[in-house]
Parts: sequence; C-alpha cells; structure tokens
Amino acid sequence: MMSRLINNKIAFTLSLLTLVIGCSTYKNLDKEDLSQLYSLDNSLTAKYKVYHEDSVKTIVYYQFNFSEFKYIPKKDSSVFYAKYQLKYQLFTDFKATQLIDSASVIFIDSMNYKKNNSSLGYFEIEVPKHAKYTLRIELQDLNAKSEIVTIIEIDKTTKQNRQNFLLIAADNLPEMNPSISKKTPYRITHNNKTVKQLTVRHYGSFLKPAEPPMNDGEAKKTTKLKADTTFVLNLNDGLSEPVLFNKQGIYHITIDSSSIGYSVMVFTEGYPWVSTPMQMAAPMRYITSNQEYAELIKSEDKTKSVGELWLKLSGTQARADAMFQIYFNRVQEANMLFNSDREGWLTDRGMIFIVFGPPDKVFRNNYIETWIYGGLSGRNTISFNFYQGENPFTENDYRLDRTPSYINIWNSAIEFWRR
Repeated sequence: MMSRLINNKIAFTLSLLTLVIGCSTYKNLDKEDLSQLYSLDNSLTAKYKVYHEDSVKTIVYYQFNFSEFKYIPKKDSSVFYAKYQLKYQLFTDFKATQLIDSASVIFIDSMNYKKNNSSLGYFEIEVPKHAKYTLRIELQDLNAKSEIVTIIEIDKTTKQNRQNFLLIAADNLPEMNPSISKKTPYRITHNNKTVKQLTVRHYGSFLKPAEPPMNDGEAKKTTKLKADTTFVLNLNDGLSEPVLFNKQGIYHITIDSSSIGYSVMVFTEGYPWVSTPMQMAAPMRYITSNQEYAELIKSEDKTKSVGELWLKLSGTQARADAMFQIYFNRVQEANMLFNSDREGWLTDRGMIFIVFGPPDKVFRNNYIETWIYGGLSGRNTISFNFYQGENPFTENDYRLDRTPSYINIWNSAIEFWRR
C-alpha cells in the first residue's frame, strides 16, 4: 500500500532529506508505554487532524512548534539547525497484528531558530473503507533525542463520522485547535460533494467538574442534552459559507438525522490558558470543601480570594506561590491534553492529572487507557482505568472506572495539597 509523506510549504521551507516507505514488524501497541504523552518534562507537542478526502485516500494534518526543537550549531558555522523525524505506522488493529503501511521523513530547519513559529503539514495514506485502523505517529527531535508518540483511530466505517468533515479557518487552512474563537468565521467542508446542506445543533457547555474517583457508578452516567438552537448550513461543492460559532458550548454538525457527525467546541475565552478570575476559581473544586468552593465562586474578587485560600492551605507565602504554580500548570496542561465535549480540567483524566500529577506509565488497549503511579507492581502502586465512552461529540471522552477503594489514596492526595 503506497503512501506519501509531504511537507506542506505553507509558512516555512523545510529540507526533505529521506523518505522511507515499507512494512516491518512492531511489538503490540498495548505493550507500549505512552506516558511521554502526558509528561511535563517532554518539550515536544504535536497536533493531528484526520480527514478522509475520498473513499480511499486519507489526509493526516500535523502541526508542531519550532521553538520546541533543539537547535545546535553546524560545524564551522554560526548557523543553528533543528533536525527532526516524523514517521507513521498503520495497523489493522490495536494489537498491531499486521502492519499494512509505514513511512518516515527527516527534516532540517535553520530558518526558525529562536522564533516562536509553527508549521502545518500533512501526509497521505490509502485506507480502504468499511473498517477501522490504528495509526501510530512518532515525532522525534533527533538533536535532543526526545520523542512523542500518538495513537489515532482511523475510522472508515461510515461517511457520517467526524473524519469526513474538516473545519477551515479564515486563512483557508485546517483548524487544528480543539476550541475555536467566537470572533472568527470558519467554514465546514465535507468530502461528499453531492451533500447540499448540513444541520447544525448547538448545545450548552458542560460545566460540572468530575466527581472524586470513589463515587462508584459515576463513570456510567450519560448526560442527555437537548439542543437550544438549530440551523442549516448550505454547501457548494462540499464547502459551506463562512459562519460564526459565537456561543459557548458545542456545535454538532450532521448531514442527516443521524447523531453521528462533527463537533465544533467553543470553550471559555483564552482556553486552554488560565487567564480570568473564574478560570482560576473553578478548578479549585478538586481540593476545596463545599463551603470553601461556594465562597470562592460567590466572591466578587475571585483573584484575591484564590490567593488568600492558597495561603490558608499552604501556611507560608512561599509554599502558597509554589503550590499555585504547580496546580494551575497542571490545569492548563489538562486543558491541552484531555479536552473532549468539555474543557480538559473538567474531565475524569483531567481531575486525576491535576490532583496526582502525570502518570508514571500509560498503556492503551483498544478502548481502555490505564494510568499507573509508582512501579508496575508493589504496595505503593496506584492504577486508574479509563474507558472510552460512546459520545457523539468526541472520541476523546474517557471515563474513570470508579470504586470506593480509592477513598484513602484520594484523601491522602488532597491532604498533600492542603497542608
């Protein structure tokens, strides 16, 4: 199965050094530790967007920041360069029983040294319809010897699912961010050029923080929503007119009466950053009492109240400042990693990440993601299982398997934040 890896010269010129296409063996993906995805020590991040251009060809868009690569000087030169590799492997399933396609490409960049620029590119793969596949993508910084691995499900089972739609920004490029601005017009494209209309339904935001892990049964609850607004988008050759998604919440877009479709998320302004008093106060829910939280939310000066609460919890100003920094760094990271049909800090994985920190080990097996703190075995090992939920809005909805047995470790973790 042939494929192409392409550097899209949208903003910058990168040098293509090698292209390797072929098939090889690989260990089962469920045995691979994916904790680098959530590590605060990993400087690399990468965004991917899958779009089925037609019944066979699939485009995978990728975006990364040049500032995250290590630039080193060339020999006998004042020029600094980054060297990085992007490679993918396409498998028939998550067990990686059959590798059906693979490719890799190495880039060198010297134009963006000490510049906060990003690059958008894409590669194409041929994926037969009527089946699901597993795509493993690896971005390596060859100078820093660091990497980040992402696992993506390629779904060709239906023409209605989200991978048949693409959100186009005002610059005519794919929108790669999980949340969009209410002030910018966007267009929607669908790969079926015969589709003349799309139905858009707006749903309000999910604002309730995740429940503690010992609240058994919470993970199985499903919230049923009713659309508050419905409108139609006309398509011309598969592309809609520009539209403003100007209300916070979820815009769910379908081509028929099916619930399967594409969702546009509009989260709080400035997302994923914590930049407003309410964005500071609300995530404190995980480590506050009911009374403390109620007082924070009602406070007229939430910034001052948050600072005073951290001082009360920490005892000294130095510790309060340090704990504040750690906590809200995790909130922002959770927003970037775990956004689904709600902001990342509101999700089950976001809650565990904020309170316990990045997991030491992460394993994924089909629709289960397991986080391990401590060694793989031992008295001090803590593990959390998250199950992928059936959610029409997103494939990134993972729900914690709650159990009353978590009560002691949860109370100990909260005590750490409050001493």
